[in-house]
Amino acid sequence: MSRCPIFPKPSEKRASLFKIFFKKSRSWMDALYARSYIMKMGEIRFPTSKLFMVNDLSQVKKMMIEKPENYPKHHVLYEVLEPLLGGNLFTSNGQEWSRQRDVLMPGFKQNNVNKVFEKMVEATNSMQQRLAQYEENKAFDIASEMTLVTADIIFRAILSSNINEEEAKQVMHAFSDFQKQSPKITILRMFGIPKNRLFDFYDRKRIENAKKVRKVIEKVVQERMLSFENGDEKDDILHAVLVTASQLEHDFSVKEISDQMVTLFLGGHETSAAALTWTIYLISLFPEEQEKLFDEINSVNPLQVLTSNDVKQFKLLKQVFMESLRLYPPVGFLAREATENQEMRGKKITTKDAIVIAPWLIQRNENYWDKPHEFCPHRFDNGDPSERGAYIPFGMGSRVCIGMSFAIQEAMLVLSTLIREYRFELEEGFEPKPVGSLTIRSENGMRVKKYKR
Repeated sequence: MSRCPIFPKPSEKRASLFKIFFKKSRSWMDALYARSYIMKMGEIRFPTSKLFMVNDLSQVKKMMIEKPENYPKHHVLYEVLEPLLGGNLFTSNGQEWSRQRDVLMPGFKQNNVNKVFEKMVEATNSMQQRLAQYEENKAFDIASEMTLVTADIIFRAILSSNINEEEAKQVMHAFSDFQKQSPKITILRMFGIPKNRLFDFYDRKRIENAKKVRKVIEKVVQERMLSFENGDEKDDILHAVLVTASQLEHDFSVKEISDQMVTLFLGGHETSAAALTWTIYLISLFPEEQEKLFDEINSVNPLQVLTSNDVKQFKLLKQVFMESLRLYPPVGFLAREATENQEMRGKKITTKDAIVIAPWLIQRNENYWDKPHEFCPHRFDNGDPSERGAYIPFGMGSRVCIGMSFAIQEAMLVLSTLIREYRFELEEGFEPKPVGSLTIRSENGMRVKKYKR
């Protein structure tokens, strides 16, 4: 069997601006071409701005580690996400970003991540009850289930609240629509098109979907902030955030706390759902690896409820997950903005130009990886290659994802629970269709069959 999982075949030639505007706004992957996967730096000239795609690891290191303050998050990214996330850790810059990170960081210390493990187990048990309702030898969409379980986990872990299936699906559909509509707004902004009726048409739908998502989170945050003032304590991330916020001089509003919780909720459940879905695709595509994983999980804990200590012992499972993150990084591109005129690899960059660092491209570049499009978890036998800068699914430098430990623990638990219980196969003839928007997802879901072990 070929070791190459699905990979959208890039066009041989670079798309024209006409095609980018009218035909490539569905997914940023559609604008890539063959040379994108080997070049050190590329350039797209829009009518009123330029975009540079940087794959040179020395330049990536400069932007993300050495001088990150000179390359803040791009203002268009903030404009696109503001209706949903407000003023948030993901798109903020400078002192505002530092302040928000200081508030959120205590919630993701290792002891707090360990504290919420039991909440993860509870959500995983609910997932098992739902999966038991699916018939054997009958295909279903595992992507939807991964979205539900990660939403449940993050809701319990952050807010100590259970999100019911119907509410979770409403949030899921609203965010999915928000994702589909966002590339259109991004293209309009990159082409320098001022706000007009077309802009408002797309933005109105996005704002409506953003409100649906925020409404669910804001209701819980408001209730919890009131109970916190009355001395109520919870073992969750929101409580840790409220404690930290109360110690600062700034008086945080419901909206400000909600901005961060929405960011954590969507970042924590959407990116994890994408990563878990692609991992299940890979183990379904390579059954021999799936059996090795089953043997490893059984050797650690064959029957009892999995513990936080158990999930730390899964070496091969972690390698498979890392390889999944390499092939299908949940966030495929990181948009930065130049703050001064400069020259990079012979190209003139001016203030406000967009500079994109793309994990999707860097992690599939043949200059950095042997057989970059092939599935090979054992390439991680010698440890984490992130030090050389070619492996960045969680980002790099000071802006590395604060939820990385949480996400890895969650993935180890969900995957080991599933693999210990079931064997998975892809539906006959099914082939996923990767698309890149805010996250990398399969446009047609992930159709699998499950068989009881």
